[in-house]
Amino acid sequence: RRNAMGGSLLLSLVGAAAVGGSGPLCVWAWHPSSAAAVKANVWRPSAPDFVFPELAEGTELAEHLASRDDFGIALAGGGERGFSLAHGAARALRREGLLARAKYLSTTSGSVWLSTPLYYQEQDSLDSFFGESLPPQQLTAEALLGDSAGKAITRLSLFPRYPKGFVVNSSSRLLAAEALEAVLPELPAELTHLRGHLEACLGSFSDLCACLVDVAVPQMQELWAVLSGIAFLHPFGLAGRGSWHCHESEVEALRAQIGSRPTVYAARDISQGLPFPIMQSAVLLPVKVDRSNDTSTYAFPVEHTPLYTGTPGAYAGARAAPYAAVGDALVSSFAWPGRVLEPVSQNATSSERVARQLDWLNVGQLAQAMGVATSYVSDFQALPSTAKAGSCEVAALKHVLPDAQLWSPLSVDERGVPRTERHPVGDAGIYDDLGHIPLLRRGVSKLVIYTSAAIHDNSSGIDQPDLCQMVYLLAAFGQPGCLPPPLRNPPGAPVPLMPEGFSTVFEPSEFTPLLKHIKARRAAGEPAVYRGKFTVVDNKHLGIRGGRQVDVVFVVLLPSVIWRSALPESVRPAVPDWFPNFGCAELKSRMVFSLASQYASWVTEELVSKEVRAMLSDTEPRGSIVV
Repeated sequence: RRNAMGGSLLLSLVGAAAVGGSGPLCVWAWHPSSAAAVKANVWRPSAPDFVFPELAEGTELAEHLASRDDFGIALAGGGERGFSLAHGAARALRREGLLARAKYLSTTSGSVWLSTPLYYQEQDSLDSFFGESLPPQQLTAEALLGDSAGKAITRLSLFPRYPKGFVVNSSSRLLAAEALEAVLPELPAELTHLRGHLEACLGSFSDLCACLVDVAVPQMQELWAVLSGIAFLHPFGLAGRGSWHCHESEVEALRAQIGSRPTVYAARDISQGLPFPIMQSAVLLPVKVDRSNDTSTYAFPVEHTPLYTGTPGAYAGARAAPYAAVGDALVSSFAWPGRVLEPVSQNATSSERVARQLDWLNVGQLAQAMGVATSYVSDFQALPSTAKAGSCEVAALKHVLPDAQLWSPLSVDERGVPRTERHPVGDAGIYDDLGHIPLLRRGVSKLVIYTSAAIHDNSSGIDQPDLCQMVYLLAAFGQPGCLPPPLRNPPGAPVPLMPEGFSTVFEPSEFTPLLKHIKARRAAGEPAVYRGKFTVVDNKHLGIRGGRQVDVVFVVLLPSVIWRSALPESVRPAVPDWFPNFGCAELKSRMVFSLASQYASWVTEELVSKEVRAMLSDTEPRGSIVV
């Protein structure tokens, strides 16, 4: 019953996850043809009178946002590290009263694992969800796993409590496998339908392996969404089978269409006094597409919010290659992913029939969106080694990496209905792992941007952060990469195979003072917090209009000697010198999640909050801060 290629691994992965959450878990087998059509709002960003839906006049949401500063918070990704640091930063910003002043909270990659339950869960109060910031002297193992850690961390029972000593016994493994057997559908015993496929494969020896993979390996593009949903949503009761999600202002209207029985999760930014949330993903190019033409777009941005999902830019013709068209459509998030059933109006706003289509295996629509936005495994194609991958490897990867049903009004059939196609999708970290792009796209004038992209480097015999790993910050300012070949990035591009200037949004000549400050803080063994005014430049790839200045507080979460030396001696051995940068035991336990969270809170309360307040009061930037 198990597939010969990877079936046992799938059973152990999903099965272990299935028994790791709280409460019963159901994984729903859904056939796309059974999708029901709903009336959904569609917005055309290319329309002259388009405004982002959250700002539409006369709505409760617009009034909620109008009372806030023109201020956005960008929390960087980075897997579990990004989740943990985002948790601590958001906790401290809330405690300092700054989260309540922000109009937007932008998350990307790992920080999406924080923002999704933050907005949608109803099990815990915000105080309980965030926990409490503690000084480093009080960070004992007990405190790190107690109420102060916050339910956002302590509920993640799939992860071990401690970085060492956690053991999964054999009975637990058996139970995990049995749990998955109960939710996976049976494969048919008769395999005669494979004969024609196998004969076709044998007729083409050059791609025999790839062909056999296509036949033998089940389509499991939903695997990442299921796993991440089980790990980060199921503990909060947000992984219901076939569930829907929407903004709290839409619940009544959605219920009128789908009835009272289906589960609907609603984002509660208004009722909880939170900023409007935006998370990102990307439409990727097909694996191993010819990238010899540097004018290709390479990846297309996608925005996910509780109110709408889609690509704000309009890509057609050569700009959309190898696709017919991408974007120029935002659709109600409860109808994504899906298939539009009628021609789409050219007006800025319209209402169209859309058939929502979840994957074959799912734990709900919210998990599907979060899974796409956090699938950093999908960005493997950014590595130069991908060009050397064999057809068999590529075929296997295509079967387990996410894709989605997407459509654009720029590509229609003979009836004028947008064509729906499956496109590979994944983490926005292929072009932006900082989260600043959606804020600049909306013309936000004041930003705080958190990043911890450096990893440890001991080439000199001393462990320290390697600033060449700050590829997203370098790219934002149009700087060339400084990693050794073949990993070196072109100027303004965060990955080696991307066209030059793809991610540049700030004037390159203004980077020198910021870099000088970061280097000085690294030499001092402390994090860098720098506030300045920066010029935004045009970026046709990402839809950024330049010619204006923005006030930005950059927070580079380099290691702190002061913070680490103040930790209890019993905890200090679990914190490498380069903590919390990438490489410190990969942050695989709740105790280390909590440590990273507390560190981000400490930096925010000690250094960041006063600079953000000064920025919001229009005090002239100082240019640098010392601990």
